Amino acid sequence: MGRFHCAGATPGAPAHGPGLGTKAAPGAHVVYLGDGVAGTVEANPQAAAVRLEEAYKLAAKAVTVHAVALGSSFESGVLAKLASLGGGSSRRVSGDQTPTKVALDILGEVTRPPVRNVKVAFTGLKTARVYPEVLPNLTPGTQRVLLGRYLPEGTDQKGEVIVTGTQA
Repeated sequence: MGRFHCAGATPGAPAHGPGLGTKAAPGAHVVYLGDGVAGTVEANPQAAAVRLEEAYKLAAKAVTVHAVALGSSFESGVLAKLASLGGGSSRRVSGDQTPTKVALDILGEVTRPPVRNVKVAFTGLKTARVYPEVLPNLTPGTQRVLLGRYLPEGTDQKGEVIVTGTQA
């Protein structure tokens, strides 16, 4: 695994795509640890996310990026964009999600290819909201909780819940 050194507040690392154009070999898994704050290069989180995607495409390497937030203050959009590169994942160290648990979860995802691009569709049922809107990867042997609210129409509703995804 390639390494890079950051002195403090990750100056520009997210905006340039950490590890994307450096030592990461095709097929590698890059783990970004930080807050996703772009710092001096790009102060706008949306613009930083666009630059990340551009850096990923320019690197032309099929790497999978995992993003790990280490504190309570982080740019969720930038970390989500990082995690979307190559079908990786986004996690946060907090509470019961200890550094060890997060590291083991990422290791599990690397060694047991997950179901990616998980989508849930409802036919015959009207829903108001379903959370999370974007579902994380589903590693074999794990589960995900989906929370939703249906829209009552005064009569019983019958329908199907269809779960789809792609396996690597």
